[in-house]
Amino acid sequence: MAKRPTSQPQQNFTVKRRKVSNGKSKASSSKDPIAEVVRLEKLVEDALASNTSLNPIADLLLIASDTEGEDEVVVKAIFALYRIFVQIARKNLLVTTEKQDTETEEDKAQRSVIRSWISGKLDAFSELLCSLLKDEDKSIRASSLKLLFSLLREISAAQKAFDVKYFKKIVFALLTCPSSHRNSDDGESPEIDTDVRDQFCDNWLNTHVDVRWYFLRETSMILNNRAVLDKNPFVVANAIAILEKLQNIPKPSSKSVLDGLDGNNFWVECLATVPKRSKDAEKDDGDDEEDDKAEDDAEEDDWRKFFDEDTKPTISTGKTPARRHRRVHAMNIHEQLHSIQAHRAVFTKCWLTLLPLLSTSQSKTHGDKADPRDALVIRVLDIMHHSILPHLTRPILVMDWIAGCVDYGGIVGLLALNALFVLITEYNLDYPRFYTKLYSFLDRDVLHFKHQARFFRLLERFLSSSHLPLTLLASFLKRLARLSLSTSPAAIIPTIPFTYNLLKTHPALMVLIHRAAEDGTDDPFNPSESDPTQTCALESSLWELQSHTSHYHPVVATLARVFSEAFTKPGYNMEDFLDHTYGTLFTTEAKRTIKGTPALQIESNNRAGVLSDSNTQLPVLKGTLFC
Repeated sequence: MAKRPTSQPQQNFTVKRRKVSNGKSKASSSKDPIAEVVRLEKLVEDALASNTSLNPIADLLLIASDTEGEDEVVVKAIFALYRIFVQIARKNLLVTTEKQDTETEEDKAQRSVIRSWISGKLDAFSELLCSLLKDEDKSIRASSLKLLFSLLREISAAQKAFDVKYFKKIVFALLTCPSSHRNSDDGESPEIDTDVRDQFCDNWLNTHVDVRWYFLRETSMILNNRAVLDKNPFVVANAIAILEKLQNIPKPSSKSVLDGLDGNNFWVECLATVPKRSKDAEKDDGDDEEDDKAEDDAEEDDWRKFFDEDTKPTISTGKTPARRHRRVHAMNIHEQLHSIQAHRAVFTKCWLTLLPLLSTSQSKTHGDKADPRDALVIRVLDIMHHSILPHLTRPILVMDWIAGCVDYGGIVGLLALNALFVLITEYNLDYPRFYTKLYSFLDRDVLHFKHQARFFRLLERFLSSSHLPLTLLASFLKRLARLSLSTSPAAIIPTIPFTYNLLKTHPALMVLIHRAAEDGTDDPFNPSESDPTQTCALESSLWELQSHTSHYHPVVATLARVFSEAFTKPGYNMEDFLDHTYGTLFTTEAKRTIKGTPALQIESNNRAGVLSDSNTQLPVLKGTLFC
């Protein structure tokens, strides 16, 4: 018969809880709290060695939770608690072992009470660490996150599986950012701190595939919870802040989920072993056609089936047999962690859950005020073409959301056009009115907003194809030239080299600068026409650019004269002209070195008027305007 454990009997737990609830702990009133932490940790270590009471854990939690505690004391307490729970996990006090199955019912009940009490204290400790992620002290935030993940590894190792329940608390804390009990500022922003975000991404999210997979899955579940979103409106912003830093998502061409990573990239080491495929799984793979028919008739379907990629066998070459990929919904968790297909599926699920929360359909209801969601939409569109679309199982699934952003207009619509262009050119999306939409963005505001440089980069990319009709290209050049008449020199400067490069690429457009008008009054160009193929721009000329040769700004006037010269110069590098602003233009003029003495209408007298260094007084000007 197994020896009955004596650690943490139920009676001691009840008495201790009553004492703590009736007033401050003895530890919190100690003159030397650091020494008290050391003493309590030693008591727990001795208790673990002798199977006696673990009640000092509660006192350590009180010290760590003290709102008036010094930073050094808090750090000392949380590290002491961490070491204690590591020992508890390694002693298997949080799980049921095979040896414990042979104990009597009384022993099992006693162990169950102990396990329940320890689990409660572990929950309290993890919640404390989660709240410290918003602490005012940066070192405490960093230590708390490190301890949270270190405990995750120890607890999961004891269970020989990823502790999902514990990890959910970490993800929830990262997305909701609960306020620290030690902070005095009640108006603290519930946004994730940059240092916490970067530490999480650099040390775990982008380096360990199991953490990445579970984070994406849990994030999509939280984003699906309307009650959580209503209570924590910054969840979406925090999710975007983390996801925009996500890297190393496996591509379809990758050989393994570990491609691009170094070393053992599973945080829970027991998951690093590649799962063996059972005979039942191989049999299931051979019956895909029958499974497809049965799945179509099923009333309820696993969400993972929606993200399954094509399961047709790959074409074999030589003696290598064709391989058939298993469906994601048919894999267990361990298999999914090692499946590129499963990682792409959970990534797609997360983004398809997030994007509808950024819908722009009701953004216009804010009137003249900027919708706070616009900034989030812009951040997503910034990374859409290079960090999101290539990793989706079906990039075409985000077409409706992107099209809605295009219709929204402004910088949001312009960035959405970039993502839409990628879908058209790389994923065979049919969107015949793309250039009509792009033409509609060329209005009086487009050359005045702060994203002017990005606009020219995108416009250069969209019009780079040699298969575009001349009527379309002429309309864009004519519209830009017309807009340049009423814009700043900083916007005219990139317009001229952009036009020059396009004329060099399409020599047939040279007629726009060599046409001589019969009378100098009529311009066949129709600026009110929304269809760029019906504006009659090809029958017009770029007289607007010629007018800039008389511009007051010398840089603009010099650039505009390039159209009067032979087109023998190579194309301009647009990056050299995209950073001009009023500030840069003023700085250039202010620092300009005068090579020669400026010509004066009258003879200069250095000792006359305001230039005199004597006390000579200026004559008083008097006239009718001064009376």
